[in-house]
Parts: sequence; C-alpha cells; structure tokens
Amino acid sequence: MSINTDLKNIENLPLDKFNSIMELFIKKDKDKIFHLKEFSEDNNVQSLIRMIEFASVNFIESDNFDREVKNMDEFIQYVTGKELSENKGWSLLRNKFKKLVPFILDEKVTKLQEKLVTYESIEVITNIRPVFDINKESVNTLIFPSSVLIKTNEGTSISFEIYENQIKEVIDKLNTSLRKIKTLRESYE
Repeated sequence: MSINTDLKNIENLPLDKFNSIMELFIKKDKDKIFHLKEFSEDNNVQSLIRMIEFASVNFIESDNFDREVKNMDEFIQYVTGKELSENKGWSLLRNKFKKLVPFILDEKVTKLQEKLVTYESIEVITNIRPVFDINKESVNTLIFPSSVLIKTNEGTSISFEIYENQIKEVIDKLNTSLRKIKTLRESYE
C-alpha cells in the first residue's frame, strides 16, 4: 500500500478504534500488537500499524526526536501533496508520537540486539567416562565431562567439553555479570 492510502485508511478508522490500537503500542502490548498485525483483515488497522512502524523506524535511526518529526512532516507533505492541516490521518498519528516513545525505545533495544550475534539456546549432556588402570584391567577412576552446544541467532553454533571445576567457574562469572547488571539497573533506571 502507499502512504497516501495508509493515511486515508487511518482517517477512516473510528476514533475509539484508533485510540485503542494506539493504546496497545503505548502500553507495549507486543502480543496483542502481533495478533493485530498478523490476523486483522481490516485494511484501516493494517494501515495504522504500518504507519506506526514507519515512524518508529525513523525515530530509531534518528538522533533528534523533534527534528525527525519535522523531517517526517516534510516527507508526508511532499508525498501527499497536502498541507499537514489537511491531512487528518497524519495529524491523528503525529499527535501520539510523544506517547509512543517507550514503544520506540523498546524497538530500538530489539534492533540493537538483533545486530549482535546473540545466544539462542544451549544443550548440555553430562557424560561418564571411565579411566582404566595402566593394564586396562579395571577402572581406576571416573570423570564426568559435560558436552555443551551453544546455538546463536545467526544459525552458528559452538560445541565444547567442560568439567565440573570449569562449570563452577562459568557459574561464578555469570553470577558476577548478574550482580553488575543489577548494580547498573539500580544506578541508571
């Protein structure tokens, strides 16, 4: 669909429906947003979602919120050939931009995380291995290696073997990281 069509469709949305959809974005209700996006057959609703995503992408990429609003205003005027005051669909959406900031920031965090190779899943299999005596007639001792397979969001994986003392070291380092995260959250949120 074109921006002109999307803006016209937004104008056709009943105001209560427009507000209830905007409220989902303002409250960051990602499950309901996903459901609307995937299953709504209402073109007006789909147009609103597309335009919110259009604005969000622009805000995410911008370093200045107010300047980006101005840039989008100019772009919408250029594309539609209408003054902003004549463009009800854009005006409705534009008036909600400030309230969308928490949603936009969440989207920015998601985009940043997607740019990095990140952990997706881990599988650990614990084994038992006998160590025989020199004559290989009896078991001298047992060792308990764990085989670890870590998969990433890019479809790559790494596998390695780790032993009990190393597992404890990894746990200690991860617990240290969790303490640091807690400290940073308390300091900056």
